[in-house]
Amino acid sequence: MDEKKSLSWTNKGKKDLFETFAVELQEYYESDKMPGSCDREMQYWLELQNERLQGKDLSMKYHFVPRDIPDNMKREPILSYADDKYKTKAFCRPCRFEGKFYRGTKQIYSYKEKRNLFQSITFRKNPEVGENEEYICPNCGAGTTIKGLLDGCDYCQTRFKMDELFPKVTGFYMLKDFTGSKKDLAWEILRIVLPTILVCFLISAYFECFVNGNGLFPGALIALLQGSIIGLVIGYLLWCVYKVGSVLVTGAESADMLVGASGSKQKFEKQMKKYSPEFSYAFFTNKVISMLRVLLYAKDVKEIPFYAGESVGDLFEDIADAHFRGSMGLKKFEVKDNYCYVTVDAYMDVIYAKTGIRKKEVTYRMELRKDISVPMDMNFSIARIHCPNCNTSFDATR
Repeated sequence: MDEKKSLSWTNKGKKDLFETFAVELQEYYESDKMPGSCDREMQYWLELQNERLQGKDLSMKYHFVPRDIPDNMKREPILSYADDKYKTKAFCRPCRFEGKFYRGTKQIYSYKEKRNLFQSITFRKNPEVGENEEYICPNCGAGTTIKGLLDGCDYCQTRFKMDELFPKVTGFYMLKDFTGSKKDLAWEILRIVLPTILVCFLISAYFECFVNGNGLFPGALIALLQGSIIGLVIGYLLWCVYKVGSVLVTGAESADMLVGASGSKQKFEKQMKKYSPEFSYAFFTNKVISMLRVLLYAKDVKEIPFYAGESVGDLFEDIADAHFRGSMGLKKFEVKDNYCYVTVDAYMDVIYAKTGIRKKEVTYRMELRKDISVPMDMNFSIARIHCPNCNTSFDATR
């Protein structure tokens, strides 16, 4: 396959799971065809988000255009974590992201950004074992076992292959990329330097041709030389000023997140591993953000089985999209009896849709409780509930 074509995230050609999910996510926002490469948790909040958009007569489109991807970035995960049954690997690839909002057929808002797309992909360590393990049917949401799904779901009779159940994308988020590839950097410099050279050339040409009296042709040659040298120097200095200014502005905008999240990962992991040696901060983050997205898109948070707070009224009803900014801040950690109580701040980019569309950085404070007597399960589902009488597993959200 041609190298340039292999970098294109389209529905044609051979793709790995990372690219497959990116394509399916694009197609979902265009056709409502649910991505099959992600887990039930993600499918649930995607459904809730879609219902929210439809209720506001809105539609949304995502478009990913991959940028230059080094081979090692395609193959190697940036981190991995595991329990005795599952292993999760996190991957990152740079892209140009475009989001668009429509009311009917009219586009009412769009934005483009260079971003790094992060995905967490969960694999079974050994696909030949664990057939009696509980699992939620990807088709109908009924609680069953992996063996039951291989033989045919008792409720919808859908049969699955093991590779249709695993691996799955269990989390994703995007971060703004302020670095870029060498090609991106060169183009960024040229966009400032070339206009500066042109302006310097025109100014120099005026003086050389008309003020100094060198004539049109000799004056133009001198102006070209002077304009190129002076414009190159000034243009590069302007780019440096722009770059430093961008970093300062971005730093100021993210100051609350940088301060609030500083040291949280190390502090939290150190404390949690005393009670749960298999604890992973990345796994915890994926689950917290997944739960948060469910709450943000739910019609009534009181109906969500894992929520134990007060009603929030219409606080979230204008949220059309929400992106995790890649950091959480640990505010409180306490262990009582067999339970761990944690308070965290989740930093999000939120898009509100009311009369118009607007973006805003929002911090959500969440109070969480975990039974630390129960070992961590990488396949844990916030939608999977056990009946206290017969211990049958079912999907409470359905």
